[in-house]
Parts: sequence; structure tokens; C-alpha cells
Amino acid sequence: MSATTRTIRFGNTLIPFGVSVSPRRETIAITVKPDMAVRVVTPPEAPPAIVDRAVRRKAEWIIEQWDCRRRMASSAPRQFQNGESIKYLGRNYRLRVRRGSPTSLRLFGGVFEAAVSSRDSEEAMRRELAQLFQHWYRERGVAYLTPLVEHYGGQLGIDVPQVRIVAMKTRWGSCSEWSIRFHWQVMMAPRRLVRYVVAHEVCHLKHADHSRPFWRLLERVMPDCHQRHAELTVMGPRLSL
Repeated sequence: MSATTRTIRFGNTLIPFGVSVSPRRETIAITVKPDMAVRVVTPPEAPPAIVDRAVRRKAEWIIEQWDCRRRMASSAPRQFQNGESIKYLGRNYRLRVRRGSPTSLRLFGGVFEAAVSSRDSEEAMRRELAQLFQHWYRERGVAYLTPLVEHYGGQLGIDVPQVRIVAMKTRWGSCSEWSIRFHWQVMMAPRRLVRYVVAHEVCHLKHADHSRPFWRLLERVMPDCHQRHAELTVMGPRLSL
């Protein structure tokens, strides 16, 4: 079954969903996958308007499923054990941990290789690894995001300020005339969503709010920005250590 992607708006929430056609279906089936992706399977020749209406009728249930999965994800702290999967730019990499000094972290051969010096307890080791990863993402973030900021700034004729990678509680980025700041966890997102966050913040250098002129400007440099925004809304809770 080939799939297409569509989006509906329910209140202030954008719901992206993949649509597949099955000759065996007589009704529209809607599911929320473990990765929070919404999948819709339709009978042949189901009109898009009918599909959108079916998803909108299930919108409250879909949002409840998302909330449930977010709560489940937040209740399971990362263990930083050998073989655990950790994201970088949307890809999953396995973790390999060893005791050693100096403390270090590198991505090599498709594996995160970490050396930790803590011998006090497993909890102390986990804290050390969390700090290692944050530092690693911040370093990579400056190198990766600065050219993207300059790219979108050049497209819009904007002089961009210094790029900083910081920790944020509720945002992916923020900006001022002195700096443009990104949450280090954005480096865990797929590249296309990282580009969305960057373009979003660069456009805020011209329009500080989320007014219609802001969205028109963002649509100019990224026509599918609403789709990417919806994807980030769904994926965001899973981008954490």
C-alpha cells in the first residue's frame, strides 16, 4: 500500500496522518502507532474530504493517545545501559559504555562510545553520562546549526546574531538582537525538523510574535512548515535523555 501524508487542524492542534488505501477495507480505520504516528487506512476511492472528516471526529481520541504515550515516556528514565538506543539528528545509535579515564564520548562506526570515571554508584554513572551527552550535543549544535541560521538569514536578508546552544524547559529556540538560542535537545530531531526550528527562529528576528505576517514569512522559506510543526509537536516528547 502506498501512503500519502495529510494534516488537519483541531482547535490549536495540528494532526498529521499517513493515508494508505487497501482494497480489502470497506470502512476507514484510524490507529495511533507506538511512535505516536497516526495511520489511516481507507477503502479505494475514499474522497479526501471524507477521510479528513473521519480523522477530525477521532481527534480528541488521537490527542488522548498522544498524551498517554508522553506520560509513559516521561515515567521511564533513561538507564544509559549498553545497547540502549540514543538519537542524533533523527537516527538511533547504540550506546557502548566502559569505565575509564579521561571521561569521553564519541560517535564512531554507528555507535556512541562512552568512557566514564564514576565508580560510586549506577546513579552517579547515569548522571555523568547525561552530562557527557549534553556537552556533546551542545558542541555539535553550534557547528551544525550556525550554517543553517546563516542560510535562512541570507534568504531573508537578515543579519543573524551569535548562535548559542542552551537548556530550555518549554521551547526549542528563542532569539533576541544579541543571540539566537536553541535547546540542545533539538540535535536529537530529524534533520528536516531541525531545519524547521532554525527557520522558525530566524523568521522571529523579523516578527517577534506568531502573527499572520510571521507565518507568511516562514511559509515563503519553507512551504511545508505547518506539516513540520505538526510532526515536531508529536515527536518532541521523545527527544530527551
